Amino acid sequence: GKACTMKRLMLLRHGLAARPLPGQGDFERNLTETGKAQANWLADNLREHSEFPECLLCSSAQRARQTWTQIANQLDGSKELPRANYRKELYLAAPDRLLRLLQELPESCKGALLVGHNPGLHLLAAFLAGPESDAAALKSLRSGLPEAGLCIFSTGENDWQTLGRGSARLLSLHIPPH
Repeated sequence: GKACTMKRLMLLRHGLAARPLPGQGDFERNLTETGKAQANWLADNLREHSEFPECLLCSSAQRARQTWTQIANQLDGSKELPRANYRKELYLAAPDRLLRLLQELPESCKGALLVGHNPGLHLLAAFLAGPESDAAALKSLRSGLPEAGLCIFSTGENDWQTLGRGSARLLSLHIPPH
């Protein structure tokens, strides 16, 4: 039926990262223990809501890769997980760049997860959230997208290439407890 064709889009900001070590650039910053705990919490949350991505775009920055790896390890065995598509151009990308990458997703993918960085990711989430979005989630999103914040959108039956301003419904915003 109709429910099967509804597409899901998840936007996830990487978990809490450490300050760069001497000689280390921003790109190489590692997740902290807190960041790993946040990722574990997210994995449990995804399992609880049966939200499993079919395709995955992830920034190739260390903290983003580690966030996904931690989630995948925690979800191990509960569902067939997609191969990560690590993309350098997702690193600190502007919202229009992120949008373009999402618009290029194959139509066969019914659930996409993008793991990225602020400010671009937060701006993209605010841009996509349409009038039918959950009011509480929208209010929370307006105040920011913290580390390991996960936005879950329904994009209805629309093709990925039609994603645009206000074209998705923000269903929920999951933020690990501090």
